[in-house]
Amino acid sequence: MKSTVDDKIIGYNMEGFSYEERLRCLNLWTLEERRNRQDLIEVFKISQGKLIIGFEDLFVLDKNDKGTREHNLKLTKARCTRDCWKHFFFKQGG
Repeated sequence: MKSTVDDKIIGYNMEGFSYEERLRCLNLWTLEERRNRQDLIEVFKISQGKLIIGFEDLFVLDKNDKGTREHNLKLTKARCTRDCWKHFFFKQGG
């Protein structure tokens, strides 16, 4: 039987396992979870001034002091204006 790199690293062959099963066996995060984690790290760096990017250029802080559990870094979700439909092209069906 041919030995693969996976066999040497983890001790057994995972060839028949699905992506999710392999991640679970190896205690790894999915690609989406890794990207979300990296996004949070970048937002933290920007908010702490560790990067040159201006915090105010990208984010809006929530002015409401309630519900932030003793910190003032709650971000506000930007809302779309009522005329945003003017900037989209809709296919006229018929």
